[in-house]
Amino acid sequence: ERIAGNIYTYRPGAYAVVFDADQRVAVVKNRYGYYFLLGGGAEPSETMEETLHREVLEESGYDSNQGKLSPFL
Repeated sequence: ERIAGNIYTYRPGAYAVVFDADQRVAVVKNRYGYYFLLGGGAEPSETMEETLHREVLEESGYDSNQGKLSPFL
């Protein structure tokens, strides 16, 4: 539900569900203690795949170009 008086903008993004060898899911913990999937907003010239690779690398240090991507919406 939208809150009256707030300004909303559209920003495409991509998020990943990353599993390790033991099928555990990688998440990011923010400074407030909340957990999120790896990912974030796309830069204007990026494809969603490029966004996903960049965000996973920035947030985890893992080069996702070496793994398998299975995109879904």
